[in-house]
Amino acid sequence: MHKSILLVDDDPIILFSLKEILEYEGYIVYTAESTNTAIEVFGDNDISVVLTDLEMPGDNGDFLCRKIKKLKPETWVCAITGNTGALNQSHNIDAQFDDYIPKPFNIDLMSKTIDRIFQKMEKE
Repeated sequence: MHKSILLVDDDPIILFSLKEILEYEGYIVYTAESTNTAIEVFGDNDISVVLTDLEMPGDNGDFLCRKIKKLKPETWVCAITGNTGALNQSHNIDAQFDDYIPKPFNIDLMSKTIDRIFQKMEKE
């Protein structure tokens, strides 16, 4: 299985930090600072998992999730958020996120979540 991840966040420091960590763990990592760029990167590459911030300028993470699910439904989309209560709002439930990673980041928890996602994908 191609273990590639698209990270989407409007904070370049978060993107850089997470990219370094995930590449060290052996993943192929792409980044985008907006949903528009994320859609372009997703369309140009074989990406298995998308990790997206929920709150960004312009189109937000739930918009991106719905778009990714229309383009390639088997892609796992994971919300990154400091507001886990936001995941219970109807528009985020409608977006059909597969999982979430809370902010501030706990690197061990994030790694375990991503490992679990890829394990589930391999079984399908």
